[in-house]
Amino acid sequence: MVSSSLDRFGAKPPSSPTAVLKFFCFSCLSSLILLTGCSSIPNEHSHNLAQRGEQDGLKGIRPRLQHIQNDEQKNQYLQAYQAGLSQFCQPKHILDVSLKGDNNYQNCPTEQQTVLAPIYQVGHQYFIAKKQLRDLERNQAKQGNHSSHQSSGSSYHSHSSSMSSTSGNFDQMDVQQNLADAQHNLEIAQQQVEALMQINHWN
Repeated sequence: MVSSSLDRFGAKPPSSPTAVLKFFCFSCLSSLILLTGCSSIPNEHSHNLAQRGEQDGLKGIRPRLQHIQNDEQKNQYLQAYQAGLSQFCQPKHILDVSLKGDNNYQNCPTEQQTVLAPIYQVGHQYFIAKKQLRDLERNQAKQGNHSSHQSSGSSYHSHSSSMSSTSGNFDQMDVQQNLADAQHNLEIAQQQVEALMQINHWN
């Protein structure tokens, strides 16, 4: 029956001992190739996990283990994560990211947070001061556009227009004062950043 099945596909079973040996060796080699190919998949997956762990650590985010089931793969991820996190938690890097509004320093080891918290606060104060000034400037620009539209329209009540103009002048004074205060706060925050960098010899 085996012979008939082989004949159906145009193949003949090996008839001599030499042919049988060759056929056996060929089968073993094929199986070995298949096994080697399959074993490369976990290795590639482990490499991707390690790479992802390092990238997560470099970003300072919390470790993402929810989709990793295997303990060995979790260890590979965490080792790479800790390597990346150790770079993220360098004091100079914490200052750099806090200037951009990043607060992930809280994911650093607890014993490091005592040192990193004051550095973060200096950078964070600069970020807040800069944001406040930018928001005030944006609001002033919007108000300026709104006033120009109002002045271009017809006025039917000169008295009310005069009162509105007086009120607008007071509002403008408040805006200018707020801008001056925000600019002053930003200058102070910038001086603190520069002092911190100078003390630690950061360029």
